[in-house]
Amino acid sequence: MNTLLDRLQSLFAGAPAEPEIAALTKPELHQMRKEVVAGLVEGLQPLLQAEGFGRFSNGTAWRRNERWVDVVQIQFIRSALTSAHSPSLHVGRYFNFIPLRDPGNPLRWHKGQREPMPEQCHIRKTIYKPVRDKKSPPQTWLIGPTGEGLEQCIAQALILAQSHILPWCLWLDDLDAALQLVLNRVADMEGVSEDPLMCGTWNHHTHFGKHVVGGMLALELGRWELAAKLLAPVLSTGGTLGKGDRLFPLDPKSLTELAAARDHALKQIQK
Repeated sequence: MNTLLDRLQSLFAGAPAEPEIAALTKPELHQMRKEVVAGLVEGLQPLLQAEGFGRFSNGTAWRRNERWVDVVQIQFIRSALTSAHSPSLHVGRYFNFIPLRDPGNPLRWHKGQREPMPEQCHIRKTIYKPVRDKKSPPQTWLIGPTGEGLEQCIAQALILAQSHILPWCLWLDDLDAALQLVLNRVADMEGVSEDPLMCGTWNHHTHFGKHVVGGMLALELGRWELAAKLLAPVLSTGGTLGKGDRLFPLDPKSLTELAAARDHALKQIQK
């Protein structure tokens, strides 16, 4: 008789589900999304809560301490290759001590606590399916009109939480590991890395990631010379650089906070 673990492992390694893609009415779509989220939450919540995450709220759960917030979120991203109730999983790490990048996209607060969305996080991770096919996006689980494929999705999400999500969060709890990531590791937006920590990890390999996130991480670690060096280009230009060296100005309040951080580092160097 198969154990639950045997069942999960068989679903994890099995060929991707190929349910029918069918258009649903708005009420049917709303109901199916509720059922998909409920199934994933039922599978993921006990595991995540045991590691410090709160209960899911609208498909999102957070894990916090005084320095950072982790977020795990169930999303539905429309694609011609999937049904509108086919889910994907997204993870993020938000550092509380880093000035806002975009004041026009402020964090949500609830009962005095930050609730960042994955797209607001300084380091992001997209969870990729363990077995991929050419018929659907590699980060999306295809779900049929009456829930076909959901059982496999839940089983794979549960095992991926153990192998890819929780170890990633614990890895970034080490601020030196986070610093080395933003300074030295290339983003893996396509999920091709075989390293479960790096697979799907992105948003760090940018000018903002290196100079602002890296500079503030170095400051937190007491690496004063590195902090001052990394923050200097941002303060000299008043912003960060994008493609083609396009300058994206930072908010004056953020620049003031970064200047104070740089000045603190310089004072520590002089001691």
